[in-house]
Amino acid sequence: MADYHSPTVIAPDVPIADMTPLERCLLTHMFGFDVAGDAVYFYAELSIELRPFIELKALRQAYAESQGVPSQCLEPVGKLLDRFAVVDETEMVDADLVDEFEDLPYLRILQDIVRRSATINWFTVTTAYTCTAMRVDGFGGRAALVCADRIFSQSTDAFLESCFEDAKPEGH
Repeated sequence: MADYHSPTVIAPDVPIADMTPLERCLLTHMFGFDVAGDAVYFYAELSIELRPFIELKALRQAYAESQGVPSQCLEPVGKLLDRFAVVDETEMVDADLVDEFEDLPYLRILQDIVRRSATINWFTVTTAYTCTAMRVDGFGGRAALVCADRIFSQSTDAFLESCFEDAKPEGH
């Protein structure tokens, strides 16, 4: 059986002061992380957890503490929390926000951080696609540049497709 992996790194480190409690809660459940002084280095050794399980109490607290700060994740998390009336606060919640965004939720979270930051102008997100078997569809990658007003993202497959289009002789 082949296992597919997508190790990922985010650069530069994310200043703790620039993240809302909700953004930090979500990112630390989607990625592995190391705290280095006043910033956090986010990475995924195998794959990003796009549907993280988070303790309901912690998610509610982070959501409440993040009110009043513009963030694209507030509304979708609010809708998610509304589905859980009075339940066991130690319950783990599937924080699946993928369908709420036109692209990957962590890219939108990083974009909000850039928009508010006085020190960060962009983030890069670099992902390698690997496989434990030598399969054509198991290798490649994606790079994203997250800016305040736009997110640029392209896979290696899309890059190669554009190269093939440019390499076609006229009339073919």
